[in-house]
Amino acid sequence: GVQRMRGFQSQIQRLPHEMEDAMEEELVELPSLDAFNISDEKSVLKVKLALAQTEIIKLKATLHAVANPQGLYFVEGVQQDVPEAILKGWNCYYHAPYHNATTVEDILGDELGTFILMGAKRRGSSYLAIAAMGRRQSVFERTLDEHDTMLENGV
Repeated sequence: GVQRMRGFQSQIQRLPHEMEDAMEEELVELPSLDAFNISDEKSVLKVKLALAQTEIIKLKATLHAVANPQGLYFVEGVQQDVPEAILKGWNCYYHAPYHNATTVEDILGDELGTFILMGAKRRGSSYLAIAAMGRRQSVFERTLDEHDTMLENGV
């Protein structure tokens, strides 16, 4: 049958609760203000270490939230026979018959999400015959040459 192209987008960007908890658990204990002595090199280093660890944990949490969108069906690589019912968190942005040539302009717009899923399904089916997803910024990153490729989420 005739296949249809589907472009889905999501704007989910949340910090998972487990990452918030980890931010509190992994910190080095700071010395009390009474014990802090600016001339004590060890105390100064402990404070600097604690601040650096806090920044690292925040960056890890941000990276985790981007790489593992919570509540969104998001898997690595090319997928086959994906039921549309499990595409929670995705909104259909573009839908056209397969014989219509899809252009970049068709899937770019003001309603840009953080993630994009592209897939195709057979007419009348509730399954995507093939699908892949990734971070929109990486998927549409310009390359130096039109024949260069970018790897995103295993595709």
